[in-house]
Amino acid sequence: MLTGVTGEVAAQARTFVVTLCAGMAAIYALGAVCAVLAGRGDARRATRLLIVVGVLNAVLAWLFVAVLGLGIAGAALAVPAADAVAAAVGLARLVRERRAGPRTAAAVTPAALRAEVRRGLAVGAPMSVQYLLIGVGVLALVWIVTPFGEAALAALTVVARLELLTTVLFLNLSGALMVFTAQNTGAGHTDRIRRGVRDTVLLGTGLAAAVSLLLLVERGPIAALFSTGPGTRAVVERYLLITAPFFLCYTLTVVLHGWFNGIARAVVPLVCTAASLGAVRLPLSYWLGHARGVDGVMWATVSGWAVGLGYTLLATRHTAGAPPPPRMRGGRPRPVVPCSPCRSPVCDVSPSSCSKAPSRSTSASPRRCSRPARACPTRYGCAAPPPGS
Repeated sequence: MLTGVTGEVAAQARTFVVTLCAGMAAIYALGAVCAVLAGRGDARRATRLLIVVGVLNAVLAWLFVAVLGLGIAGAALAVPAADAVAAAVGLARLVRERRAGPRTAAAVTPAALRAEVRRGLAVGAPMSVQYLLIGVGVLALVWIVTPFGEAALAALTVVARLELLTTVLFLNLSGALMVFTAQNTGAGHTDRIRRGVRDTVLLGTGLAAAVSLLLLVERGPIAALFSTGPGTRAVVERYLLITAPFFLCYTLTVVLHGWFNGIARAVVPLVCTAASLGAVRLPLSYWLGHARGVDGVMWATVSGWAVGLGYTLLATRHTAGAPPPPRMRGGRPRPVVPCSPCRSPVCDVSPSSCSKAPSRSTSASPRRCSRPARACPTRYGCAAPPPGS
């Protein structure tokens, strides 16, 4: 009702959503297993698991719909069923590895658990709100497109599947960059992070150019793969013609958001989504839709991508110039100790704060140093003073 869809289409949509929500636990379980694998640096196994899910989902959808005759409910049931099988396999593997591995982990204390929850919420809460905004935005977009007729509504469904297919590669790049950035931030390897972001952006740019060219040249056959209606195909082809040249705006935004999430700045992608989708794309879709029809909705999509990339680049420039956050130890930030003229080396926490090797004091006694060595204890991550200092 909120989207303006009525009749048989609304009834089938309700059946699909209710069936899918009944298996939401399996969907979340698979996401958790893949997140653990990615966090451990085993992105290949997570990718293989997702490939297995995709194949199993297709097989189960055919079985439930074509063989068992369950209709739209069967298509929805195939999603959590495939996710449940994959999550069980992945979780069993993780449990076996846990039991076979060495018991080197420190004891979990209430303070450490609270600190872990706080760090998780600092990153997870903004990401959750961001995905919620995207879901609400899609519903609002359906409400805007519904008055244009069944052909436009069917084209919106086709476009959503096309975007899912074409963006999965860049979402994986973003997730890999997030894990890479988080690991190297903890190790203090800022140079590796800089090179990783640069290489990922270059790779994403090349892939986005190739995908855009493919969508432009083959837009007719691509539209025919997803729809047989001439009206729907015409709308899909028009959408690809307008949006494909600007696909790079969306892909670069997604890739850079992986870097922001990796440095625990998840609020930046949230604000970007609120600005590009909530403040630009949806209002422009409504206004331009009434002024120019379906083409106006398409140009509103391009405008939203451009605003999102612009904000992300500004945030990247501002954040890249800020000093790196201190490394974490035991749930608490390690303080960055400035260089002292009477210690060498000084600190392994923030190499950028010790860009120049400190010189020894000309005084023979360390007590006359401007900052005695004992003022920087080793428990804060600083190196012990050299012998004889």
